[in-house]
Amino acid sequence: PEAGMQQPSPTAPKKPTFSTGFNLLAGGLSCASVSALLNFNDHTKVRLQIQGAHGITRGKHLGYVGMARHIAVNEGWRALFLRGMTPSIIREMTYSSVRMGLYDPIRNALASDGPIGLGTKILAGLLSGGLGSAFVYPADLIKVRFQAEHVVHGAQPRYRHTWHALNEIYRREGLRFGPYRGVEPTVVRAAFLTSAQLATYDHAKHALIEHGWVTE
Repeated sequence: PEAGMQQPSPTAPKKPTFSTGFNLLAGGLSCASVSALLNFNDHTKVRLQIQGAHGITRGKHLGYVGMARHIAVNEGWRALFLRGMTPSIIREMTYSSVRMGLYDPIRNALASDGPIGLGTKILAGLLSGGLGSAFVYPADLIKVRFQAEHVVHGAQPRYRHTWHALNEIYRREGLRFGPYRGVEPTVVRAAFLTSAQLATYDHAKHALIEHGWVTE
């Protein structure tokens, strides 16, 4: 280069920005994929929780592997892996979308252009997790009903599919003690879980960036 000529300074790469809609979709799809892969695990957990109440193992207490094998042998591998999968995917596509996609907008609204402290992030996580869980709780209840149905009501299922189950539960049991039976502890758990996950990640990430240890 010629003497005296000023060289252009390199420009920093532009930080990618994503819309709230994209964040909602990404959160839902990622969690729904994992939920589908691990549906057999959730099914096994539900059956472990009710085995003592309904005597499904003839007085013998089964562990995790034993219960999974029991379901596969007596009801088929398809039942082990697929029973309750549709409401589980619906739940994650909505619950995880809301809790992850709305965390940033709620956090920013609470901050009102001021500094975003840890308390604000914790509150944003509580609100996004609680709202997401309350909104989609009926899908969670239907998933458990499907997975416990074979034990409680025998081989002949009461519900043909997810929407039939929702309609029947609402018609027979009402709204408060039907699709939303047990919603309170589920919302509390989801609120604190989301707050712990997202607020911790958010705060730790920005602390590392501010100290220059990582770049975004």
